[in-house]
Amino acid sequence: MFGTNVFFVPKGAKNPQAAINFALYGNQDKVLADNINIWRSISIWKEKSDAIEWENDPVYDTVLKVAASSDSGHPALTSVASEMGDELTSIRDGVIYDHDDPAQLLQKAQDKLQETLEKK
Repeated sequence: MFGTNVFFVPKGAKNPQAAINFALYGNQDKVLADNINIWRSISIWKEKSDAIEWENDPVYDTVLKVAASSDSGHPALTSVASEMGDELTSIRDGVIYDHDDPAQLLQKAQDKLQETLEKK
């Protein structure tokens, strides 16, 4: 999993320039801002864009703080990291889309993972 949007030109593509043009289109400020606005993702550009609508949003502010943390990073590629990643993705989606309480979701995930650990 990349956890990001990836553009590439497949080997043997009949029209590689069209794939390159699409990647260039997808990397335009307005297009990236639209993606950020929908998914609350983090921009690859260092400069802020006026097209990003999540300024002063408490959830997005938290996302930015976590991303900027020196403790943040990609987990090791292990089965437990994958399971924890799935749980965290589910929590994130519940908070963003269903307005669930993150503290309750985190506690539920911790209890579930602890139970699984104790069974092994």
